[in-house]
Amino acid sequence: MSGNTVKSFIWRFVLLFIIGAGYVFVINACSDYFASIQYQFSSLFYPAVILVLFMLHMIIACFMLINYLCNRRSVWLLVLSLTFLSSVFYLGEGLVIVERFFIRQILLPTRFNDLTIFYVFRQLSIAMMMAFAVSLEVGKKRTPRINREGVCITGMVLLCIALVVLAHMFSSYSDLLSLSLVDDRTQMLQPLWQGFVGWGLIALWGGVTLYISWRTRLKDAFWFSMAMLSVSYIAGLFLLVTTERIESLVWYFARIAEVPVTFAVFIVLLCEVFRMYQDSRYKYAQVYENSIRDPLTRIFNRGYFYGALKETLDDARHQYPVSVILGDIDYFKRINDRYGHQEGDSVICFCAAMLQQSLRQQDVVARVGGEEFALFLPHTSAQEAWAIAERIRQRIQSCSHPGSAHHLPEEITISFGLYTATQKSISADDCVNLADKAMYQAKQQGRNRTVIYHEPDPASA
Repeated sequence: MSGNTVKSFIWRFVLLFIIGAGYVFVINACSDYFASIQYQFSSLFYPAVILVLFMLHMIIACFMLINYLCNRRSVWLLVLSLTFLSSVFYLGEGLVIVERFFIRQILLPTRFNDLTIFYVFRQLSIAMMMAFAVSLEVGKKRTPRINREGVCITGMVLLCIALVVLAHMFSSYSDLLSLSLVDDRTQMLQPLWQGFVGWGLIALWGGVTLYISWRTRLKDAFWFSMAMLSVSYIAGLFLLVTTERIESLVWYFARIAEVPVTFAVFIVLLCEVFRMYQDSRYKYAQVYENSIRDPLTRIFNRGYFYGALKETLDDARHQYPVSVILGDIDYFKRINDRYGHQEGDSVICFCAAMLQQSLRQQDVVARVGGEEFALFLPHTSAQEAWAIAERIRQRIQSCSHPGSAHHLPEEITISFGLYTATQKSISADDCVNLADKAMYQAKQQGRNRTVIYHEPDPASA
């Protein structure tokens, strides 16, 4: 890392430490205050907190899965999605226990021990999967090893499933294994929790927080929020480890510690999804714009011109005529042969710019061939279109002399052919063909002029 990068990371890490320490202090202070006044929460409050976490983790998992589907190379997003889905499962187990005891008032002799067991295994699952996701995100710039990543992800999923099975085997759902973390009769925390398990989880999350901070450099709001989520788990665990009796109030604040930071992660992801939507719209607009523009001159291309002309001709009538002008640069082949294709491209770009600058907002100009341009002018009669074409032709000639600011190799002239449609029965191809015939007449009459197409006189024929 460069010096500036290291300095920036240190400031971000210090900010994380200050916010994290303050967050842990506030959660513990609030818990102590409510305990001192012997405040009693509603029996519905704790299930509501778990339900909020359940919904937030489900939405976050869906958002991350959507992000992964938009960018399959970001495998770490899939891992994080699975991380929050595993959390959803454990929260669901907690909801079942809480709903039976708090809402339906069914006596469960192992309710607090089961809640603590599922809480512990949820922490283990999230911590391992989160650390694995960070390792994948950091290594995404290396040569991808899809098979290796697939094997690792499969292994992590199997490990999460194994943890779920173990959690059920240790809980009251099974008699195969037993794990006593809380005495349900006295609601006293057991030495195993206050010693190895509780402080071991705090150490685990401390390591995960440092790992996230160091490997990601806290480079954006997403990884900063994920580091803060780790801190929130430390806050909840610290609250549970430093108490002797697992009362409802302690569980409230242990879970409440997760809610604000989880919501912050949700907001960050929501902003990311919105940014992806904006990027996709911008990219679509770019692709669409490139599909209708000539790559050299950036005016419209042949396909767009014919489509727009077809739509405009649907409204053509005597009161609202549509004039089509076809122009061709005079002696362009000679310019290409004498001065080269680069000068020829400069001449084409010059003429395109003159056409674009000389038209009204409702008019359309396009490059339909090598040195050919097409224009259509809605609600414009033949005489009005002729005057516009003449003004453009004279401007091109006057602005193209060798001493001008455009630095063209010689004076440029252009020939125009014009046809005006006064009925919508005529097709776009016919309009262009008739304008092309008029342009051919302009070439025959000496070039550098505008000719209006007239129907041949049957009598003279």
